[in-house]
Amino acid sequence: MRSMITNMLKVDSKSVSIIFSQLNWKALIEDVNKNANSSTAHPIEVEATGAHALLFLKLFMYVYISDDVITNEMRDLAFGISKEGIQWKKVDVGHIDEVFDGSAFMDLIKCCGNKDPSKQLMESFLFLSDLVQNGNVKPIAAAAMIREVRSIMFFSIQNNIADRLYWYLPYQDHVILLTTVLIPISRLHKSAVVASQMLIAVLSGVNHLHGWPLPFLLQKPRNIAFFNSVTAPGPSKPQDPEHKKFEEFSSKMQGIISQYASSIGASEALEILNIGPQAISQVDPLISIYEETLHSYFTNSKANNPSSEVSACLQIPPEFSYSEFLEKCMANNAPLTLRVCLDQKIRQIPKGNAWMAHALFCIDLCSKYAPTIAHYEFDIFALWLFVLEIVGDKSFMLNPQSDEKILLFQKLLKSASGSTSKVKTLMPSKFKSHAVHLGARSCHLYLDRILLQKKVEDEDYASQRSTDSKKILEELEQLLA
Repeated sequence: MRSMITNMLKVDSKSVSIIFSQLNWKALIEDVNKNANSSTAHPIEVEATGAHALLFLKLFMYVYISDDVITNEMRDLAFGISKEGIQWKKVDVGHIDEVFDGSAFMDLIKCCGNKDPSKQLMESFLFLSDLVQNGNVKPIAAAAMIREVRSIMFFSIQNNIADRLYWYLPYQDHVILLTTVLIPISRLHKSAVVASQMLIAVLSGVNHLHGWPLPFLLQKPRNIAFFNSVTAPGPSKPQDPEHKKFEEFSSKMQGIISQYASSIGASEALEILNIGPQAISQVDPLISIYEETLHSYFTNSKANNPSSEVSACLQIPPEFSYSEFLEKCMANNAPLTLRVCLDQKIRQIPKGNAWMAHALFCIDLCSKYAPTIAHYEFDIFALWLFVLEIVGDKSFMLNPQSDEKILLFQKLLKSASGSTSKVKTLMPSKFKSHAVHLGARSCHLYLDRILLQKKVEDEDYASQRSTDSKKILEELEQLLA
């Protein structure tokens, strides 16, 4: 049905719209409401009524978006705003994904209409979102609604190369769709079947803040009234008139998505770590999202070994080597992501010389990390505790090489401890937080305790080896006598 309507609108959208507006749809609406309110209707009849209502809704939206013939009275009937309108709360919309399958509006926008459809598109999206959020729909139907919205977000049309006329949803509409449609639906439906689709739909918005997709170029130029901008959407030069507006929009979208990542549950956090490179193509925003996600995970997780879970899930973009990604973590003030990457690698190495070499590398890197933003100061504990875990491991050996790295780490802890009235010998701290000062001193004391214990164990081991050697020599002398 959609293709038939679209083809008709392509040929003569004005005539189709006029015919639609002249037909008496009240009989259909009355029949839908009658069956929806019937307590004796057969389930098949209830489902069929819902399908008819949804098909009518799609036809109405097509005409509403492509032309101006729809009256306020007709809109109120279709959206159920008036008392005589469709009573959508009672209509079975469980199969909404069969009518709005994720691409219902794309073809329409590309080929139909002689006016800016932004207002009508937004009304349609918000209404469909309300149906999905308040109706009894399956997760797969909710995913279709997500695809429907994402198909138009960050989409633009160019009339022709010469005119440089563009259409795209206004920036503020993108923010509204993200906050009132994409994020609420993704929170509502957490089924494993669609979880990755939902998360990618939300997170991938970050990509277009750094590079808007190329506009769709019309083969047949349209009426100038359809276009709403003479400037292409997306990043632009500072001298361009839309530059400041896009910068504000980009900052707002980045903030909303980061806040979303920092407030999700533990299972969704693990899923983000797993699909991160699929959703976000730029490494800097990816690391930023990883950092917020890890904050959320470590706050909400009830796992016995949370470090093991995140180490198993976090994915490094394939175009970056391990060392390159670590450098990016350092540059982006991402101590949690850095810690997980280091832990991920050291877990993969069997205990031995190779493990010891990487352990020293981890200590060296953690000793060199210092946040450049005060907001991230407290997170450095993740790296300090990681170093304590490494040094305390039974496979960690004390030798001149390890002593050198430990000394470097001790200097960091001392410099982070700050000066107190009782301890005047310490240098002023590069960290502003008193909690970090106290944490540094605690880590230093615990490190000294670990090293003391290791030295005692080494002395006991050396003494035992000496005793064993003496016994072997005595036994050997007896045999030779």
